[in-house]
Amino acid sequence: MLVELKNSNVFLLIAGIVQLSLQPLLASLRWRVVMSRLGSTLPFMQILRITYIGTFFNQALPATVGGDAVRMWLAHKSGCTVKNAMNSIVLDRAAMLMGLILMVALTMPWLAHHIEMGNLIWLVPLLLIGGVSGLAIVMLGDRLSRSLHKWRAARAVAYLAADTRRIFLTPDSLGIVMALSVIGCINIIIAVFFFALAFDQNVPLFYFLTLIPPVILVSTLPISIGGWGTREMAMVSTLSTVAIQPSIALLISAFLGLGSIIISLPGAIFYLLYRHGMTAGYAEQRDIL
Repeated sequence: MLVELKNSNVFLLIAGIVQLSLQPLLASLRWRVVMSRLGSTLPFMQILRITYIGTFFNQALPATVGGDAVRMWLAHKSGCTVKNAMNSIVLDRAAMLMGLILMVALTMPWLAHHIEMGNLIWLVPLLLIGGVSGLAIVMLGDRLSRSLHKWRAARAVAYLAADTRRIFLTPDSLGIVMALSVIGCINIIIAVFFFALAFDQNVPLFYFLTLIPPVILVSTLPISIGGWGTREMAMVSTLSTVAIQPSIALLISAFLGLGSIIISLPGAIFYLLYRHGMTAGYAEQRDIL
């Protein structure tokens, strides 16, 4: 592995990290669309700062869940209602997952003609059925008995159901958030492609368009810190189907993780500035009192 790392193309490794740096911007654009459809008017630069902070915390907390919790808290502190802060992030995450499923659905049939998939070919309809069924169940959440609406949890489910329909049953909203989800997924795939080229792996880009979405999906599961471990296992397994050696696959995955840490570093600065501003505000209040 050290030999492959020594012989790697540094410029292509940097190109992959630069490509990854677009990810917070794309995620912010998607979240902004969701928030605007729910009636929140948070400025885009504030959304971008919060997204960077959430990306930073994703590297140190269970994958996606920790960063999403931080985003909810900061969005509420920035002026969003609790309902919009929570529902916008839940629906933003749902749009991202549906984008991954769509990528798999569009590319898996082509891959099946070139690689022996075995029983994995059934993954596509199962993912589609599961994703659509899950959204449909959520959309029916406000059909609960009115007698249950006296409970806060039942009201929260009802609000989420209405907001889910507002995003996924409105053609323009659905089209924009799904397009941004797919573009975000493709952006990560192109970065992985650069990392593979850096290690002299000349596998066509289209194979990565099919193989990497499941890796991204696995790495978002909240069963590891920053996706480390689960991402590497998935990367080794999927890239072995196109004859990429496990040591190279591990290096590709490691640089994907390292690149994610590097691009999240502005989030640490934004969070420190936020904490400093909040501390200064408390000090000013004490002086007034």
